[in-house]
Amino acid sequence: MRIFAPYRIAFTFLFLPFFANALEAGDNVVSKEFITEPPTLISLGFEWEIGGDDNRNAEVAVSYRKKGDQIWKQGLPLLRLQGEPTISGPMAYTAPNMFAGSIFDLEPGTEYECRFVLTDPDGVDGKTDYLVTIGTRPEEMSWTYIENRQLGTFSEREKVDDKVPFAFGTEYDWMGVLTRRR
Repeated sequence: MRIFAPYRIAFTFLFLPFFANALEAGDNVVSKEFITEPPTLISLGFEWEIGGDDNRNAEVAVSYRKKGDQIWKQGLPLLRLQGEPTISGPMAYTAPNMFAGSIFDLEPGTEYECRFVLTDPDGVDGKTDYLVTIGTRPEEMSWTYIENRQLGTFSEREKVDDKVPFAFGTEYDWMGVLTRRR
């Protein structure tokens, strides 16, 4: 039985994506895109997309240091994700094949050099390490005040006028009355 050419072409384009995923599968890891998340005051987040590693034995070691320092500190290794489903309320999400993680307890407004090394006993195809220089967000001083029983905020640059500031290290009740000083 002969399959006509138009059917062969349609068959090829319909099933090619499935075969492409099968070609990517295997025990060795395939390095893909490295992503740096927006920084916070005291942490930095990273993602490293990968392919393959069906036996899930690849690892990413993390080390970091303040820019200009000589000694590297060891961070937590990146977490391995691969198709884990998450259902939270109306949102359903399946994690991609990747590593993800953060470096914690950093200083605000400071630049860091972060080193990531991908290893796999079965082999690595593509880039095996990244060196990223990124800074944490600087800390801007802001105040909280109560005006007509409504909470609000203003930065150091704005005019205070008759607003009642919440000083750092103090607690106020819902009417703005000082209840405890630390």
